[in-house]
Amino acid sequence: MDKEKLKRVEKKIFKLFIILTVLFFLTSLLEYVLFGKSKDSSIELNATIMFTETKFFITNENTFDWTNVEIEINPGIFKGGYKLTVDRVAAGQTYILKTLQFTKRDEIKFNPLKNKPHNILIKCDTSYGKMKYCEEYLRWAEEI
Repeated sequence: MDKEKLKRVEKKIFKLFIILTVLFFLTSLLEYVLFGKSKDSSIELNATIMFTETKFFITNENTFDWTNVEIEINPGIFKGGYKLTVDRVAAGQTYILKTLQFTKRDEIKFNPLKNKPHNILIKCDTSYGKMKYCEEYLRWAEEI
């Protein structure tokens, strides 16, 4: 390989490195802006989530309430999932939510006969700041 080709390859590799570094920084910044950071990083959002074919059972396992709660089934970066917003989820309480309460931006309801819930994202305000919880593998509950 001649020196000129080698210089061009090195230049391309350097540009790629810079682009990836900037993307990493922007992604971190976006996550901070969207989800915030709790005032005390040792405090986490804790939940138990189970579902049947028609209902979700969400238990706030914390000793503090969640407010301005946004729950999203099958969240996605580009398409977005099915969302539901509730004012408050009290500490220690279990909330039963019907799957048809969750909708996409275009008001399409979550249909458990056509779609399966794979994961769920909870974002909320707490006395410790904005927090989030993500459950990757949802558990089936016995029909109640």
